[in-house]
Amino acid sequence: MAQERGWPRTAKVVAVLVCAVTVGPVVFVSPVLAVLLAAVYWACVYAYLARRYGPRRTAVERRKEEDARERYMRWFLRWFLPPIAVLVLLLGLADIGPEWQAAHRIGRPGTVTLTRHECGKQSCNWFGDFASDWGQDIRKDVYVRWDPPGARVGLAVRALDTGERAGVYGFAGEGGWHYWWISAWSIAGSMGYLLLWLLWASGAGGRLASVAGGRITAMLEARAARDSGRVDPTDLIRSAIAGAEEARQSHGSLMVPAKPTAGSTGRSVFR
Repeated sequence: MAQERGWPRTAKVVAVLVCAVTVGPVVFVSPVLAVLLAAVYWACVYAYLARRYGPRRTAVERRKEEDARERYMRWFLRWFLPPIAVLVLLLGLADIGPEWQAAHRIGRPGTVTLTRHECGKQSCNWFGDFASDWGQDIRKDVYVRWDPPGARVGLAVRALDTGERAGVYGFAGEGGWHYWWISAWSIAGSMGYLLLWLLWASGAGGRLASVAGGRITAMLEARAARDSGRVDPTDLIRSAIAGAEEARQSHGSLMVPAKPTAGSTGRSVFR
């Protein structure tokens, strides 16, 4: 049997190349505009190919896309996300201790002198040079984990060094609880995902889902049988066994008609 064909690969490759040539340069001007243009472009391409090659080949192409999407998602969840979850877990475990100390004002007191101010797309951050009160702890270009009031280049403010790998906190614990909660949620989320991944990889998750699905299916079938008024086959088997046992106790032999019980048809179990 010949395999059903979807859209020609050449048409799809040409569509991708045209998108790269026309929409690609717009990314350097405005990423948002590039996304909008790409969405409109692919909608038009999809409509044209669906009309050009008909509904049958379009349905085949949709099935192929669904299979590919499922395959890529399985690969993404099984092989791509677990290393990222491990990295997030390790970073969270490394930071949550110093952040807890900062929230409780535990650390080496000192002074941080603000040296530069950098702004990204989401937020702005201060950096500075930290020196402890006894001069034993000197750190250059550390991340200031809070926004000092009246911050400007050259301002010296009191700070705490808790041993955090990249920055210092406010002397009164500023920034401690904020970053502690971020690390706590990161640890909880990554551990939860890794636990689910281990269950899935070991097959235990599939077995649990199979058992739960079987029980749910049995409950739904029993409820449907009760609502429709028909007798569950399991009840017939149980009543037949009960009738045979009663007949054996009464006559000493199984080769006798079974006494009708509730839910049975009233006929002999054995002939």
